[in-house]
Parts: sequence; C-alpha cells; structure tokens
Amino acid sequence: MNTNRPIIPASIHNVAVEWIARLNAENLSEQQEQAFFAWLAESPVHQAAYLEAEQLWQRGDVLARVKPRTTTLWPKFAWPALAAACALILAIVLVPLINNSVEVLYQTAIGEQKKIQLEDGSTLELNTGSRVRVSFSDDQRVVHLEQGEVFFEVTKNSARPFNVFTQNGQVRVVGTRFSVRQLQGDALVRVQEGTVALGASSDDPDTFVPGSLLNANQQQTLTAAINGESPQLLDTSSALAWRKRMLVFNGQSLAAVIVELQRYFPVVIELENKQLADTQVTAVIRLQDLRTTLSVLEDSLGLRSEYDDANQKVVLRLKTD
Repeated sequence: MNTNRPIIPASIHNVAVEWIARLNAENLSEQQEQAFFAWLAESPVHQAAYLEAEQLWQRGDVLARVKPRTTTLWPKFAWPALAAACALILAIVLVPLINNSVEVLYQTAIGEQKKIQLEDGSTLELNTGSRVRVSFSDDQRVVHLEQGEVFFEVTKNSARPFNVFTQNGQVRVVGTRFSVRQLQGDALVRVQEGTVALGASSDDPDTFVPGSLLNANQQQTLTAAINGESPQLLDTSSALAWRKRMLVFNGQSLAAVIVELQRYFPVVIELENKQLADTQVTAVIRLQDLRTTLSVLEDSLGLRSEYDDANQKVVLRLKTD
C-alpha cells in the first residue's frame, strides 16, 4: 500500500489473476463481487497482487466489461434530507427543440453513480456529482457535459454522429467506449475502445475540425488536443475503475488521493501534518461509506481519522500524534 511493495507468493498471484478474469466477466454476480472485496481486504499483499495482475491483464489488451450497478456512497453522518436527495437521478424534459428533438437532463448527487440507456441503445454511466443534457435529432446525437465525469458506450450510426460538448471543446464519435471528465479549466477524454475526435466546439456539424484523434488506451485534455499536442498512453482498467465502485492509486500523492476521495463524499478531508501530503499511495480502495473507505488509508499509512460531524469535516493524523 505504500512505496515498499510486498513480496507476492505465486499462489496469491494466481488467485489475483483468477479474480481479474472473474471481474471482467459479463455474468459477475453480486455475491462474487462481495467475495472479491473480502479477499482484497484481507491483506496488503492481496491488493498488491491485484494491481500487478491488472497491469498484466491490461497489457494483454483485454478490456474490462463489468456491468456497473447503481450505488450511493453517502457517509453515515450525512444529512438525512440530503441523503434522500442523493438517491434521485433527475430526468427532466426541459425544452422541445426543432427537428423533433427533446433535451433531457440527467444528474447524480455527490457519491451517486447511475447508468442511463438512451433511445438509440447507447449508454451513459454518470460518476459522482455529474450533470449532462442530452438531445437527439434526426441527424445528430448531442450531449452537453456540464460537470463531473461520464463513461459513454455509443451505438454505431454513421448517419447520426455522437457529439459531446464540454466547456473546453468537443468530442465526436460514431461508435466507441470512452469517458469525459470535466476538470477545473479543462476536460479530460479517455478512450477504452475505438477512436474519438477532439477539437474546438462547433454548432455546425459540417464545420467541426478535429485537433486530435484518440485511439484505445489513450487520453488527452481538450486543450492539448486543440493545441496539437500528442495523446498520452492510458491504463484504462485503473482509470475507469470507478465503474466497478473502486479507485486505483499507483504511486499518487496522499494529497491527490484526498482530492479524489472528496469527489465521492460531501465532506472536507484535511491532513493535520502537511508533510504527509507527498506520501506516495499504492492502493485499491473500494468505495463504501466514508469510514470504511478511509480505514484503508488508516491501516496502510498508520493514520487515524477524527470526525467532526457537525461541520462535515474529517482530519487525518498519524496514530503516534
């Protein structure tokens, strides 16, 4: 779980590989998934073995296709009224448009994830705190990503291109599997399968000029694409692990881990000792309630959490402090 990787016995490595195969099966049951997380929590060696097996699986060019389930990740001390609101996914018909199209709003609260099937067979998987507007017409399929992160599985239809608009530019596809995450000041596109075109936004489909083409296992921000920069390689199984209700960290700083966790819980997480911010974290964290989720960091890094329920705040400090 930290920078000192444990030695992984061959027997545990083999079990990890078997779990990877099961997790990538279409028919994974809820009971099997629970058994996997129980095995993962038994030992840091199991988590290290899973990360290693996942990298091998990724290099074998096998794509994860686990069917996600709707889940809510509210901490136990969240406000009751707000927790009730979190269970809702809004699908509101907003504005009738010309060309027989209707704009529909979908959104998730903090900690909520939801899968939406569109009328053309395409699917959207909304991650925590996400908001999109969808409108289909006879010759276009349009999604406006206002905030958050969405994974798209697009049904092929060359006569109706699929366009995703963000604050920073446009993504166009015909049929593929990819995600778009709206960041502060930019948008990040990750491709799991197929090819997508990135460029500046254009209201006229005929005038869209791609600045970059992304293939499977590549990622790029829209700003970089518009500026003509090269895409980056991507480990999609780790980057898209949120679809399995997991977060995978491989050497990220503790500060970055905390920022990511705060996307899923309506709390402020602080480090009492700021020198811990640069501590590298290698971990597979299951997204459950806040206390259970943070216990992974506590056990692996020697931390303890102090909860201020009234102010929705958690302070992490060393157990020795």
